[in-house]
Amino acid sequence: MSNKFKYTAGLGNVGSYQVAGAPYVSSSIQCHDGNGPAKIEFPYVTRWVIVQNNSSEATEDLKVGFSSFGVQGSNYFTIFNRQDPANADRSSICPRLELKLTEIYLTGSSNAEVIAGLTNIPVHRVDNIALSGSNWSGSIGVG
Repeated sequence: MSNKFKYTAGLGNVGSYQVAGAPYVSSSIQCHDGNGPAKIEFPYVTRWVIVQNNSSEATEDLKVGFSSFGVQGSNYFTIFNRQDPANADRSSICPRLELKLTEIYLTGSSNAEVIAGLTNIPVHRVDNIALSGSNWSGSIGVG
């Protein structure tokens, strides 16, 4: 019997997404535009992710993207800052996103938070490795 191949879960492994995710939290992330986007790398592929803008500065809206190019260009979404009276009726937290991510990029806020549920799928099992890492950089809508 050969020991050269060891079966492990991959992106299409349904069971990895049916069970509760292992907890991951990163808070007090400083990602001002002047510093460039903050790259949050997950140790395992995510099952879901939530991002929150906790900035106390009214002008700091948080841009969230799935590649460095996307968040610096036009492929991102914005989490508004509730400190700005114009955004008082908007949420400063995004809904739970059911996404398979290996990393996420943030810019524009002095205090962001990322909460995720992780699968048991190691990042190196993602087979679409881009020059920037194991993410979906270069994909349509990602940047």
